[in-house]
Order: sequence, then C-alpha cells, then structure tokens
Amino acid sequence: MNIKANKKFIVIIALILVNAVGFTSARYYFSTHIESNQVSTNFFQRFNQASPAMINPSKFLEFGLDLLKNIGK
Repeated sequence: MNIKANKKFIVIIALILVNAVGFTSARYYFSTHIESNQVSTNFFQRFNQASPAMINPSKFLEFGLDLLKNIGK
C-alpha cells in the first residue's frame, strides 16, 4: 500500500474510533442522567445579562466567514 494512503487510512480509523467512543460515552451519560421537568433559571439569568453582540448569530456567521477567508491566505 502507498504510504500516503496508509496514513489516511490510519487517520480515518482513528476518527471513527474517537467518534464511537464519544457516542457510547454520551449515550451512557444521558441514560444515567436524571431528567428534570424544570429548566434552570441560571441559564436565563446569564442569557439576559449577556451583551447583545454576543447573542447576535449574524456576528458568529461573519466571524466564521472571516476565518474561512483567512485560511486561504
């Protein structure tokens, strides 16, 4: 086998293995997690105290597009 193809194959296998381990650990965590019908008010307090610039999703999109533009340079 070509050395480049062998390295790509190893990377693909490693990513699949990490994905499988993450999936099983998340499944185990959420199967043992006690569900509550109440939503934590702490989240809403932090959300209300955050600045509008942090909440605006268009800023995140603009930031992501700038990152993609800078990758090619």
